[in-house]
Amino acid sequence: MSGLDAASVRSNQGRQAETPESSLRRERAAIAAQACETCRPRKSKCDEQRPKCGLCRRLNVDCRYREPQPTKKDKTMVHILETLQRLENKFDRMSANTSSQSGQDLSSAISPSSQQSSLSTSLEREQRRGINRGGDETLPSEMQKSYQHLTAAHKILLWPYIYIHLLNSGIKAADDLQFVLQDGTPWFIQQELSKHPNVLPYDIKIPSFSLPGPCDSTVSPRISFPSLSYEHMHRYTNHYFNAFNVLYPILDREQFLSETLPIVIKTGFGDGDYPSVIALLVFALGKAAELGTYGEPISVENGIASGIRGGSLDNPPGIEIFNEVRRRIGFVMSQCNLENVQINLLQAWYHLDLDLPQTGICDHEDNVPLPTFVGPYNTVENLSDEQSHFQYHFLAIIAIRRLITRIHHTIFEASNTTAETSEDYGGPPVHMIKELARQLESWRNLLPHALQWSDSEKYDFPSFGSNSRRPTEPLFAPDQGAVPINHKYNLDTVTAQLRTRFYYARFMIYRPFVYKALHFAELMTADDVECTALCIESACCWPLAMPPTKNKKRLVPYLFAWTQNFLGILLILRMSTENPCLRQICEERVNRDEMETAAGLMLDWIRDIRQVDGIAEWSWKILEPLYDKFQAGS
Repeated sequence: MSGLDAASVRSNQGRQAETPESSLRRERAAIAAQACETCRPRKSKCDEQRPKCGLCRRLNVDCRYREPQPTKKDKTMVHILETLQRLENKFDRMSANTSSQSGQDLSSAISPSSQQSSLSTSLEREQRRGINRGGDETLPSEMQKSYQHLTAAHKILLWPYIYIHLLNSGIKAADDLQFVLQDGTPWFIQQELSKHPNVLPYDIKIPSFSLPGPCDSTVSPRISFPSLSYEHMHRYTNHYFNAFNVLYPILDREQFLSETLPIVIKTGFGDGDYPSVIALLVFALGKAAELGTYGEPISVENGIASGIRGGSLDNPPGIEIFNEVRRRIGFVMSQCNLENVQINLLQAWYHLDLDLPQTGICDHEDNVPLPTFVGPYNTVENLSDEQSHFQYHFLAIIAIRRLITRIHHTIFEASNTTAETSEDYGGPPVHMIKELARQLESWRNLLPHALQWSDSEKYDFPSFGSNSRRPTEPLFAPDQGAVPINHKYNLDTVTAQLRTRFYYARFMIYRPFVYKALHFAELMTADDVECTALCIESACCWPLAMPPTKNKKRLVPYLFAWTQNFLGILLILRMSTENPCLRQICEERVNRDEMETAAGLMLDWIRDIRQVDGIAEWSWKILEPLYDKFQAGS
């Protein structure tokens, strides 16, 4: 703490050593014209001290000032004179022309050059995005600005300390940060779209033959698939309900086994009936669950098998069955009923989970009651609710998702928040953070006993009740060998998802204190230091990034969203070795071995996912040289 106190004293002395010249400049409100090259691109208020401003002293970077630009008043006078000159020339031409020419458009004569310059810049930016506005320069200014959205995970890239460090690192991919600054999340989405220019292949088919039926041209013939035998259909059904449906109970297993499955077994598959479409979706996802756990890895790099198993980069497992769904989906989408809702939800497993701006439908979440579950989970195999706890997991995920939404809205999206901005920095909203932390801990304490855990038990098996013994070995460990592990009821994935969401929420609650440590060390208090350490601890060793879950990534929900959060965490962990304040906090209060283990696990994750994720591919171009330089220098 003595180092932090000394930094505070030096900073206060620096503020007091203010020259009359710098004070006069602020009084003249010429900040935008005199800001240094470090503060200007971030639109940060520069104190203009020489030879270094306050921010450049804190970041220990060169401070350069450009030549003074004309003031707004001077520019306005120039524009007025130019406009008058153009008007005079226009009137001279009009007097020499005929009356038929007197109705020419005067808009070009009275348009300020600054507006033309702004529009040309805006149009150049739109053309870079592939958008053609047809040269219309009469749009209102609010329509000229594109909507900008940047996820909380990616905002870490633009933290001044990290932003400048990346620019000075010599990493080629860091040049793309200018596009992140200009375009926000749409730029990242473009990386993903360019990675996958083609949709899922539609030409992969499953052999079929027609079944005998009535000779009626108005009724579509029923077909059967030789590769979908009775044994295959039951096996895929079990894999789906023991993997995906445990995470998101979209279908009722007993109803599917007693009603839907017998129809397709007995009569085959049709084009316009719900049982055929739902059954094929279950079989496709069941095959993806089976091969996603036991299939061959899609690649092996440096002797390490990929955690993406089954199929290939372009052809995920079950695609041939899913294509049969795609061929039929249009025939059953004309009605609004429960089956259509189930079909759309089941399809979502084959689509990307991108962190896009929320739609208005999220505003109604609090008005929608929690689901109720009637009857046991699986009476066919005599499985009781006490064994799977799928209802508890699902309801707990809904509750913490609502809390995470509240965290984002309160800390990172509110219009008046200044927790992670250097302009008019107001510090972390301490009172709100304490209340959100209390709510998060209350959520964990109120979980059913079978789902509860403490921080010291985050890698252990959940408690199954007083009548059963908890295994002595951990459920999650950095290294569990190369043999695929598949726990009953998808226990590892549902447990990892629940616990990782908790630590993600706690990391996000305390993240503003890390920002403060990086940029305003002289303002740090003892409580701030404690909260910063808790944030770093919460980011370390998430169960989701550890085996066995990381070895079956095709079964992990929101796979790409987790990848993007790993990028931000890895940048923070890397800065803990560069920034004096953050390094001191981590050395004194955080387990360095856990930090290194967490960094290794997350780097392995992004190295693996970059094969199928365009955003992860770009992230790896940042992280690989960043950590290689660190390891080479350590």
